[in-house]
Amino acid sequence: MIGIDIPGFGPFRLAHLVSDFTGTLACDGIPLEGVTEMIREISGHLAVHILTADTCGTARLEPEELPCTVHIWKS
Repeated sequence: MIGIDIPGFGPFRLAHLVSDFTGTLACDGIPLEGVTEMIREISGHLAVHILTADTCGTARLEPEELPCTVHIWKS
């Protein structure tokens, strides 16, 4: 968990990080350079959830290698 203090709002605690995959963490289904290392680092503080529709079937993210949950949304 990460705690931050937002001026004018007060303390805020974060427990989860939710991110899109393609266009945010990856290009053409391949994680951008440094992304896997950053996920490993932040996962020590937050539960990481990665969302993708994987519409092209190119998402190459091995959840068993990363401390995160991958959610593939089918349309």
